[in-house]
Amino acid sequence: MENKQYHLVSRNNYFLGKLMTARDFFAEQDYMNYRRRLGNRFMSGVGIVAGLNIFLVDDKSFSLEPGFAIDYYGREIVVGQARVRKLNLIKGFEELKDESVVYLCLRYKESFEESTFSVTSSSNSENEKQFNRIREKFELFLTKEEPQELDLKVDGLLFQKVCIYDENGIKIWGEFPKYVNPNKKVKIKIFFEKNKVGDSVSFKFNVSGILFKDSATVSFEETEISDYSSTVKECYLFCNATHDAVSEIVIAKDDFNLKVGSENFSISNDVEININVKSENIKDLIISDYYSINFDKLIEDNDEKFIYLAKIHVLRDGPNYIIEKFDKYPAEQFLLSNDLLRLIHEVDDEHTSENEGENKLKKDSEAKEGNDTNTIEKLIEKDNITTGVETINFGFKPKPGKVYYSYEFVHGLGPGNIGVITSIVNDENSDFEEKNLLIFGDRSIFGVDEANISVPDVQIASIVDPEKGTMRIGVRLEERTNAQMIKIRWWAVKPIEDGSASDELIIDDDLKIVVSPDSVTVKPLEQIRFSAKIIGTEDQRISWELGKNNPGKIDANGLYTAPATEGIFEIIAQAANFESLKASAYVVVTTESHD
Repeated sequence: MENKQYHLVSRNNYFLGKLMTARDFFAEQDYMNYRRRLGNRFMSGVGIVAGLNIFLVDDKSFSLEPGFAIDYYGREIVVGQARVRKLNLIKGFEELKDESVVYLCLRYKESFEESTFSVTSSSNSENEKQFNRIREKFELFLTKEEPQELDLKVDGLLFQKVCIYDENGIKIWGEFPKYVNPNKKVKIKIFFEKNKVGDSVSFKFNVSGILFKDSATVSFEETEISDYSSTVKECYLFCNATHDAVSEIVIAKDDFNLKVGSENFSISNDVEININVKSENIKDLIISDYYSINFDKLIEDNDEKFIYLAKIHVLRDGPNYIIEKFDKYPAEQFLLSNDLLRLIHEVDDEHTSENEGENKLKKDSEAKEGNDTNTIEKLIEKDNITTGVETINFGFKPKPGKVYYSYEFVHGLGPGNIGVITSIVNDENSDFEEKNLLIFGDRSIFGVDEANISVPDVQIASIVDPEKGTMRIGVRLEERTNAQMIKIRWWAVKPIEDGSASDELIIDDDLKIVVSPDSVTVKPLEQIRFSAKIIGTEDQRISWELGKNNPGKIDANGLYTAPATEGIFEIIAQAANFESLKASAYVVVTTESHD
């Protein structure tokens, strides 16, 4: 009933006086459906075309927004209106009660509706019951099967996915290319994911290869500790082969080191990945490989291929459950329209030309002798200036004369007095770019038409807390407007020490403490580990303490537990052997999402 065929090749032939039966009308529908779906599948592709956004409503429910997708048989899946569903009411929930990670999937479905009876039957028994319509709809269900991206998409023609480590809630795998050209670089992606692991994780290993120059080191150290986390690392190898060959990329077991908390883990065998060195254009190789695939192989096992909407981490306690973590589109099955592809290509072209222009200007500048760097660049190089954009919301029906404020935020220059410059960003739908108009001072000096000003007139002020190293921006609305927000670009500048300061503040020009992270946003009661390194000495002894009015807790190893109250709090790293050498980091504690 769900029309999975592609190869119906006969269609109706009409002539005057032809007797039409149900068989003829079925043939008419089937022929058009099969041909259209064949075009959908192999000319357009598979995936989410538009919409189908999904988000959590609470810790038990989610909402699926309207949208459109094409499945692996070329059938159109249309969600016409938003659907709010509890996770435990989705098909497959009970069967997966022992699984902590499940995948929410979407698939095509048909059903009969509008029951009726055949006028040609001799009785109205249940056996003669018919249906007037076939409804095309969709079904949501849960599965434990992890999406195999290289099988779900054509990416398997170019890439191969290889598991490096998969134990103890830690998974590390790599995406390696199948081909490389002689005397060219090859990019390797390393993926890391942890599931229900409360300890901090770090790993380090080398990637090398036969016919490849040198080796690349892949390393990761977790600074924000949570039960779930993931990251992607990239590295490059240079192929110094001069002719076609079959080579290997190797991750040696002796080079692999994984640390979870205080425990060390390793792999039992070397990981070896075959890679073909080919002098042909790789694009031509991919096209050749695709057209060498048997057509039946392209459509086999499509019953086991679905649209993956979300990866859901579930915490269960008997019949009760909560959604701990929620990741959208784990397989990234997106089907880009021609219009969107055109726009993406335009952006790529613009960025390419911009980069070429920037490189030329840089080379021209370097070629000029005696051209000293200006003051602003010196400030930036010395980390004495930071900048950013703050969005201040007016809400609905903003009132002239009313004052609106930003949240308190860390400016990044640390404690002490700073200077602040502010301006209005004239493009309310865009982040700061050079092409955007910035408005400083009294805008009435310039005519609205002359300056093409499209944002409301406001007066701006800022306030700085020199103890916390934070600031806040406020604006007074000067006119009526329908705008619901305004963006303020700010620059914070800290004076460069000229040597006239007290000698007590100067320890050594090359001696300093670097704290990582130097600023971070967390939720109340969340934990995060800070690390510190003293540059300029072998003595790395550090003590940790809390800043003024910081109700959190921090242990001797830098593990900070945030308080239950919101605010911005200081963490201080003190060098044990240098009384005046210390550095600060700042924690913003808020209940708002900071993904």
